Amino acid sequence: MVFKDQEAAGRWKGPKMVDTFGMGFSRLAGKHTAPFIMATVNTRIVWRSHALLGHSYGERFAYKETMEASGRLSAFLSSLGLGFGAMFIAIRPIRNLVRRFLPKPGEGPSREAMLKGYWKLHVYAESVPKGGSGGGESVVHGLVAGQHDGGYYDTSRMLLECALAIATQGKELKEAGYREGGVLTPGSAVGVVGVERLRRAGFVFEMVPITE
Repeated sequence: MVFKDQEAAGRWKGPKMVDTFGMGFSRLAGKHTAPFIMATVNTRIVWRSHALLGHSYGERFAYKETMEASGRLSAFLSSLGLGFGAMFIAIRPIRNLVRRFLPKPGEGPSREAMLKGYWKLHVYAESVPKGGSGGGESVVHGLVAGQHDGGYYDTSRMLLECALAIATQGKELKEAGYREGGVLTPGSAVGVVGVERLRRAGFVFEMVPITE
């Protein structure tokens, strides 16, 4: 993690940040889980946003990402596959062999395939009573979703909306207290302003009722 280049990001406050590499079970979601390949990137972005915004989520904030599995066996096999994949990629001869079969720069799915894709991210947040040790007082469930391929199509649309927010809504961003320079993140640069732009562009950001 790189938190040294800005004063606000140089003093992390909170629990030790740990990556998830094995299978597990989400008590809040009631689902078996497996490691998510993008978590090592996404978690750093969330942690950095938290630090840059002055630890606005609270000094006990913790965040992790996992992938939903259909059951325990699926979670185990996904974890095993990702582990072996990471191990093989670390070996140069195997890595060079695999590269021959991966998409080259500029390659990727067709426009038709991207338009048929979709993705969903379920966010569960649990509050912890001040001075307490766990067992939060409340739990909220949020849904973030897109109607197209997330890795190519919707990612580029997110970048575009963030850029347009910075280019055309600078005064609004400044008044809202978002940061103006440095190595920023979407959350610290455009925040809720960016979320509203994405909503208007067709992305889903909504709260989901919690069912017992």
